[in-house]
Amino acid sequence: MLYLKPALQDYAWGSQTVVQDLLGIKTPEIIAEMWLGAHPKAPSMVAGQPLDRLIAAEPQRFGKAGKGLSYLLKILAAEAPLSIQVHPNKTQAEMGWAREEAAGIPVESPFRNYRDDNHKPELIMALSPFEALCGIRDYRQMAEIWQEMGIGDLFKAFAAFCQALDYESFKALYQEILYQPQPELAKRLAKLKIKGKYSKEIRCAQKLLSFYPEDNFILAPFIMNLLYLEPFSAIYLDAGIPHAYLHGAGVEIMASGDNVLRAGLSPKHIDKAELLKIVELKPYLPEIIQPEAENNKLLRYPVPVKDFSLFSCQIDGKMELNGLKNPAIVLVLEGKLEIKGAVENRYLSKGEAIMLLQEDMPLSAEGEGYFVVAMPGNAGVR
Repeated sequence: MLYLKPALQDYAWGSQTVVQDLLGIKTPEIIAEMWLGAHPKAPSMVAGQPLDRLIAAEPQRFGKAGKGLSYLLKILAAEAPLSIQVHPNKTQAEMGWAREEAAGIPVESPFRNYRDDNHKPELIMALSPFEALCGIRDYRQMAEIWQEMGIGDLFKAFAAFCQALDYESFKALYQEILYQPQPELAKRLAKLKIKGKYSKEIRCAQKLLSFYPEDNFILAPFIMNLLYLEPFSAIYLDAGIPHAYLHGAGVEIMASGDNVLRAGLSPKHIDKAELLKIVELKPYLPEIIQPEAENNKLLRYPVPVKDFSLFSCQIDGKMELNGLKNPAIVLVLEGKLEIKGAVENRYLSKGEAIMLLQEDMPLSAEGEGYFVVAMPGNAGVR
């Protein structure tokens, strides 16, 4: 069993309380994400040694992870909206990485799109009420919203979109939003009254307006699905799906990649041409995943990829941990937990995490609280 010290990220949209409360630390500084994994950008530490180097030095201990850990587990804490973004699929990431490497663009350059050659499918499980924009809305509903908000005349492609309500006409509208600044948009949105069928969308758009008044994507709630997650519910997002997490805390798990193409709501580099190669502009509404609660049982959040699996568990007493796939990470979110293994036991408190290896199995747990388990996909947990 390897005790993991997380890597902390201080992105501007983060929180001054969420990760601090989890780790029991006092700092007025913003912490946006807590990383548990072996991504070379910010690996977890094991007794002062970076996890990625430990895996490289002792690959036999980590099974298939000897080639690198396939997943990255995070705590995400958003006080302000994240950018609207998409992630490439595996082939796109490999090609983009090779292209930018050949061009000699430094990996840490702000103008780089591909910081590794991996894809980044992801799942976010809410820890608090969580607000997000995910996927393109139904076209007919989108046209209705625009007409009700009185913004359609600001964009030349809108009339043709209303007539056709198809992929090509929406793509033309999306490109106009992306490329053509529309200074009148902020004035129109600011005047809207928060009322009626789409009051939540109006409120969201006006919140985005307060952060990015000159960005056309302040109208994102009118073209994307506005979702609200209750604690412990989750959504999965595959490559190409536009999304923006707006507010809340969650457990995020993804393939161990860090490639992001942004559309808007960000001061960072936006490669519009590359974005249009990646983004999925067909209507897509993510399913909200809500496992049925059952004490002392690992509850799975199903995903269609082999890179990762996520399980949550409310424990009250003793339970077996059968079928864990090597290597697995256990993170305690509430209470206390004792992990009993073949050769040693470990006591974990809130915010502490360990990596479990094949040598530790069979395993059992005892305690009272709530924890999550991350591991490579297709695990036979029972």
